[in-house]
Amino acid sequence: MAGGCGESCGAENLSHAAPEYRRALWIVVLLNLAMGLVEMIGGFVAGSQALKADAVDFLGDGVITLFGLVAIGWSLAWRARAALIQGLFLAVLGIGVLAATTYRVLVLHTPEADIMGYSE
Repeated sequence: MAGGCGESCGAENLSHAAPEYRRALWIVVLLNLAMGLVEMIGGFVAGSQALKADAVDFLGDGVITLFGLVAIGWSLAWRARAALIQGLFLAVLGIGVLAATTYRVLVLHTPEADIMGYSE
């Protein structure tokens, strides 16, 4: 086969659609969303932009994985479009984090680090 990818890269290969694979992806989605929620709450309580940014990363990963899970049964062309949308979504999240961080640096005060690094 051209390109050396063999049988494993054809559109007919649906090993990624196996029930075990889908179950594992659901676990990944739930863990990412739960961690994102916990860290977002912690970020607001601590006033920490770093925790909020990490929370957005977790939430973004959860949403992206969920979107990928939904797209598993789609045609190859639509899965490619879904991957492009996922990339654009992550770019928007990154720009949002940069904008929020820039605002905090230029307008707001430095957050207190007590919750993130308590020491006596």
